[in-house]
Amino acid sequence: MPQDNNSTITFNALGVVIFLAIIVYCVLNPIYLSFLLCLSINVLLHELGHYTAGRFFKCKINEVSLFFISAVTYESHESKLIYSIDNHSWRDTKWTLGALPFGGYTTFMTSSAPHSGDWKSSPFVNHKPAFARLIIHGAGILVNFLTFLLLYALFSSLAIPFIDELMSIALVLSIINLLPFYPLDGSSILITIYEIVTGHKPSEAFMNVFKIAGLALMIYLFYINPSILNRLLAMIMP
Repeated sequence: MPQDNNSTITFNALGVVIFLAIIVYCVLNPIYLSFLLCLSINVLLHELGHYTAGRFFKCKINEVSLFFISAVTYESHESKLIYSIDNHSWRDTKWTLGALPFGGYTTFMTSSAPHSGDWKSSPFVNHKPAFARLIIHGAGILVNFLTFLLLYALFSSLAIPFIDELMSIALVLSIINLLPFYPLDGSSILITIYEIVTGHKPSEAFMNVFKIAGLALMIYLFYINPSILNRLLAMIMP
């Protein structure tokens, strides 16, 4: 579906069908509609945190996606041809609305070649120093936690159901994403801290094991035995 000479909005049939089915289900069950809206707001704020931090350090952001299984995508073709580190905009990024409300992701352009010049002149996130990557990895968690603090300070005494749910999901997302299990943000934060402390990156072999172990633990905690995670959240939640 072309919009102009430089950009396109595309629809993925499977994603659209799933998205519409979820919307219909939520309309028929309003309690889930409120949850979906609160989750969407918090996930979007989370990903915009990563995006903003990446833009601050002049990284090229490839894609920002709200949820998984693409339903609608906006993409500027011009950004594929020319990218200026000093004159970039939101149009240089692919924006995606997914169908499955399980989270989101922000992807950055990387390079396999080492960078020998000033890191500020490189658009690749892996050319940035560890402290910059630590801020980028942690920005989403920080935004969710600040959202919780702001809502709690302003509305905790008013008992507004929608605000309470928005506030609770913001806190839950910030806690869950701190877990050091791949692909959660906590795993990237942990690896970057290791790099800052030791002065070098972990080996490729270690990272492969780290990612597999993280995925296994994620499956265990979220699907096989979620009671552990529920007890953790119950102890922390206000």
